[in-house]
Amino acid sequence: MSTIRKTKNSTSEGRTYKGESQKARAQERKAKLLNAAFEVIGTEGFKAATVRKVCTQAGLTERYYYEAFGNSTGMLKQVYEAQTTRLARTMFSAVSSVPQSPAQMAEAALTALFGAIKKDPRMARVLYIEVIGVNEEIDQAYQKALQKFEDLLVGLSRPIYPKENVTDLDEKLIASALVGAVTQVSRNWVLADFDRSITLLVNNMMNLVVGVITHLQNRQPV
Repeated sequence: MSTIRKTKNSTSEGRTYKGESQKARAQERKAKLLNAAFEVIGTEGFKAATVRKVCTQAGLTERYYYEAFGNSTGMLKQVYEAQTTRLARTMFSAVSSVPQSPAQMAEAALTALFGAIKKDPRMARVLYIEVIGVNEEIDQAYQKALQKFEDLLVGLSRPIYPKENVTDLDEKLIASALVGAVTQVSRNWVLADFDRSITLLVNNMMNLVVGVITHLQNRQPV
C-alpha cells in the first residue's frame, strides 16, 4: 500500500508523504540549505560556498539547491537577508525592553548590535565582508538592508522628540547618516578582528547617536 495519499489541501500544498505535505518538505529542505550556506559562507567565505559543499553540508542533492536558490547569487542574497532580519529583530527586542530615552535606547541598540556580531562571527562575516563588491544584485540587497535599519531607527526614535521639531527636516536622511556611521564602525571592527571592547564601542558611538536625538528633542524648526 502506497504511503502517498491525497488530502483536502492537495491542490494548494501538494501530496503528503508520511503525514508531511510537499510544501512543508520544501520549506524544511530550504531551511537546511539556508543554514548550510550560512555556515559555509560564514566560516569559509562566499567563494568557498560551492553547490557541492553546501549540499553536502545540508545532506541534500543539488536539485534542491537550485530549487531553493536558483544560483549562487540567490544563495548569498537569501543568507544575507536572513541575517539582517535576525540582527534587526535582536536590536528591536533590546530597544523595546528599555525606557524611551535617547541614552537608554541607544545603549540597548548598540550593545545588541555589537554583541550579536561578536557572538557569532559567521553573522559578522556575512554582513560586513562577503557581500561587498559581489555584483549589482547583492549591492541592491545591501542598500535595501541599510534602508531597513534606517526605517527601524526612524520608527523607534520618532516618539522621543516633538513632531513639530522635525517638520523642516528629512528624518530618513538623518537616519541614513547614523546607520552609515555605525555600519562603517562595525565593519572596521570586524576587519580588525574585534580589537576593541563592546563597552568602548558603545560608549563612543553613543556620543553620536544620543547627540543627534537630543538635538532633535530640543531644536526649534526653522
